[in-house]
Amino acid sequence: FGYLLYQSGHIYVEDAVYAKSAKELDLRGTEITAAEFETVKTWLPEAEILWDIPFQGTFYPMDTEELTVEALTEADAAVLEYFVQLKRISAEACPDYRVLHKLRMERPDLSIAYTIPVGNENISFDVRELVLPGEDTKALLEVLPYFTELEQVELTVPLAPVEELTALTVAFPEISFSWNLELAGGAHLTGAGEKNDAMD
Repeated sequence: FGYLLYQSGHIYVEDAVYAKSAKELDLRGTEITAAEFETVKTWLPEAEILWDIPFQGTFYPMDTEELTVEALTEADAAVLEYFVQLKRISAEACPDYRVLHKLRMERPDLSIAYTIPVGNENISFDVRELVLPGEDTKALLEVLPYFTELEQVELTVPLAPVEELTALTVAFPEISFSWNLELAGGAHLTGAGEKNDAMD
């Protein structure tokens, strides 16, 4: 792709010449980069520019409404700003849930479907209840912030002392925790950390 300023009142884009007074540029099929698009936009700030948006090695129509991703970097997320009609992102197979979580916070207009790894499972970010066998507190501390709709967690076979379990309730007062610990001699200790409604 190549473009340059042509004389004083025109720009040249591949084989086409546009007046700087043009109200519309159709650059679809030219495979321009986002940086090149920004340059053309600077030259013709009042023009509507039609183009194909480069995303993850492919060019998509600017009016794309849905995308499927299997990976997502911060740079990828920045490019999504160009998809002004984008409504949905399917990312169930994407392991970059931290980037997805950040994107969801920054783009509430988007419907984003993704999962978060917990133990040997991938669980949808929008679950309200989790039943987890054998999860330790360290693992939970890392992933629980990304379950934005979570209300209740049941730890059926917790791998932590009661002090650490209680610490979870302090770290996440918006979530109700319950657990069942087996003590020496076969005794059981049932505990719970109730949701703190004052924090809602």
